[in-house]
Amino acid sequence: MNLRQLQYFVAVVDDGGFRQAAARLHVAQPALSRQVQAMESALGLTLLDRGSRRVGLTAAGTAYLRAARAVLADVANSVRRARLASVGRVGRCTIALPRPALATGPISQAAERIAAHHPEIELTITEADIPDHWEMLRRGDVDVTLGMRPPPAIDGIECEPLWQEAIRCALLPATHPLAHRASVRLADLRGEPFLTVEPTLIPDVWAQIAPPLARVGIERAQMRIARSMSGVRTLVAAGHGWALVSEAYQHQPPTGTAVVVVDDFSTTVDRYLQWRSDDHRALLTVVLDMLRVAAADIAIPDGTNVVLDTGASHAFLDPEVVELPRALELRHLEYLHAAVTAASIGEAAEALGITQPVLSRQLRDLEGAIGVDLLERGRRGVRATAAGDLLIRETRHIATRLAEAAEAATRAQRGALGECVLATISTPMGIHVVASVLADCARTAPELSIEISEVPSIAQQPALLSATVDVGFSALTVGSEPDPSIVHEHMLDDPLDCVLVAASHPLALRDRIQLSELDLLPFLFSSRASHPAFYEQVMQRLRRLDLRSPVDATYGSLHLRWSRVAERKGWCLGFRSQRMQPPRGTVAIGVDGLMIPWGMELLWRAGDDRPMVATLVEAFRRAAAVARAAPAYV
Repeated sequence: MNLRQLQYFVAVVDDGGFRQAAARLHVAQPALSRQVQAMESALGLTLLDRGSRRVGLTAAGTAYLRAARAVLADVANSVRRARLASVGRVGRCTIALPRPALATGPISQAAERIAAHHPEIELTITEADIPDHWEMLRRGDVDVTLGMRPPPAIDGIECEPLWQEAIRCALLPATHPLAHRASVRLADLRGEPFLTVEPTLIPDVWAQIAPPLARVGIERAQMRIARSMSGVRTLVAAGHGWALVSEAYQHQPPTGTAVVVVDDFSTTVDRYLQWRSDDHRALLTVVLDMLRVAAADIAIPDGTNVVLDTGASHAFLDPEVVELPRALELRHLEYLHAAVTAASIGEAAEALGITQPVLSRQLRDLEGAIGVDLLERGRRGVRATAAGDLLIRETRHIATRLAEAAEAATRAQRGALGECVLATISTPMGIHVVASVLADCARTAPELSIEISEVPSIAQQPALLSATVDVGFSALTVGSEPDPSIVHEHMLDDPLDCVLVAASHPLALRDRIQLSELDLLPFLFSSRASHPAFYEQVMQRLRRLDLRSPVDATYGSLHLRWSRVAERKGWCLGFRSQRMQPPRGTVAIGVDGLMIPWGMELLWRAGDDRPMVATLVEAFRRAAAVARAAPAYV
């Protein structure tokens, strides 16, 4: 089995015959026919019905086609992403920072800009304090830290100042007699334990703090040393003393504490951007540059990509270009995985049963086909580059998937019911109905294997037409003509007739509000590009209700928007079905005049009379009838 055979098989199906496929692929028809026959022979299956004027699919071919398309698309996409990874536009980066830095530092702006300009960089932000974040960085648990500069004793870390903060506040227990004061003086806290981390960990800061404390009579003897800043916060909350902290703590005081300005003390400290000295990845350079840009508040025009100058062609780096190199074979990917696992080309060649020169040549051919270095070669062996690591990670299960596809095709050829792929979206009502359908089918059709695939509504018709999925459960079609080859059946209405706000928001106590009362909060919504017609419909109706809030389209996922709402970062529209059970940390509130029609429909290919499709459609009809009768629906 090789990728070329899969390409030829799919081309014959798409073009309706061997002659047409051979002409489009610029290969001889006999050679193409032999490759497809060899694939059928290897599988022990007949995939194509050659008896009619237009080549068709057998039951086994229909089952196998879906896997063939998916494998080809996934490998092509992995090649694209490996190329982008070589210039830092794809990859994973974890940033650790102290909790207050989220409020005042550039991290939020940088995260938004990375999402906008480099959407395939997977950015993870985690909380870590002195001294843990330095050890996490040195171990490789995180890639970047933001905070105090490490002391000289901690090596292997590069750092540069990124922004400044003023230390001019006292962190007090919430029950402290001075906690409700607008400000205090250092002398007011004389005689109470002063909490800090080990001074040798923060020598620059300690040099500025110690003298003023000594002048008001706060001596070293009454200080208590905590292992970390999180320990300092915990001890303060427990009433064991107080601490000096930056003004960033005013934005979100830790639970059980109060932040009060100190009138007679203020000093400025640098917050440092830090990374491992031996980390030379292009991805790291891109992330560091985006943090620097955000800290300097430099605007990046929409559509601009911050990319290292590699001299590569525009098409090579275009994230929209997805193509499969003709010279790429599955064995190349197997060889790459083996070389990296063994960390030695010689040992990998021995394990594969081929000579070292042959393996070296095959790996060079693979790098040539993709156009980037996949291995770092040195005296001590080989290791994967960022591009090589991504390619291995994303293609390691290709052989397993093809084997599973062969099994599914074999079942289909024997007349088994087979597997049905259901495309759905993660709305509250959608999740509830799909769960009911799965339970129904488990009882009434246990032989039916249903695979759930989350597919945006706008992409479900193309997925059905390409046989990627069998049935779709999507939002009602808005603003476009339905394809006559797709059956649409209305299932449920679930209008957008309320808004979700944080449970802690003052408006959460109200039953109904005017939309204009939300003008100080961002409106969290999907981008126009995700579904232009629906976006325009919603925005037109909201403008009629005097929408004043700024629109934040950063978070495309419903669940991310609900999480941001719970954090009081904005508000979003709510479904009627959410009135009785809103997402955790939120409250659903009615809005005068708000009623945006919305609902869900079932889609399947016209003329698809397979029993599994009919079984699934009937299960949806039963589940929808039950949902319509539920109190939450009314």
